[in-house]
Amino acid sequence: MQFNSDLKAEVAIIGHATFKGSSITQYLRPGVVDHAAVFATWKSGAGIFTTRSPAGSRQVQAIALYRFSPKSDPARLAELLQADLADNQTTSAISRLPGLSLSTLVFESHSLPIPLPRDIGDNIYGQIYHQYHDGSTS
Repeated sequence: MQFNSDLKAEVAIIGHATFKGSSITQYLRPGVVDHAAVFATWKSGAGIFTTRSPAGSRQVQAIALYRFSPKSDPARLAELLQADLADNQTTSAISRLPGLSLSTLVFESHSLPIPLPRDIGDNIYGQIYHQYHDGSTS
């Protein structure tokens, strides 16, 4: 597949959002639409990459949306999320920020749509951003 997935671990990373202030740049993994049916019954989640300012406020740097099955390995998921952030040219600079940390969120009540149309993607990323970002957005 052309996007970052590990079918043995039953995990697929389907898209990213990066932030400059509160503005969002998002993209999907190439080919994800072609393989969407594989992940239709899987749960959805988000990996949230944050840093802390010297004052202690949390800054959201990037969000990766993923799909996983109930049998997915959480450790492998974390490895994939971190490797994906480091390997993609859009997010590689973020992966080198000092003090970058990863937390994960699982959506129990619904699944993320694949593909993510622009406005739906922005809405999902924006809600997660505001939930986890407590620093300045200027």
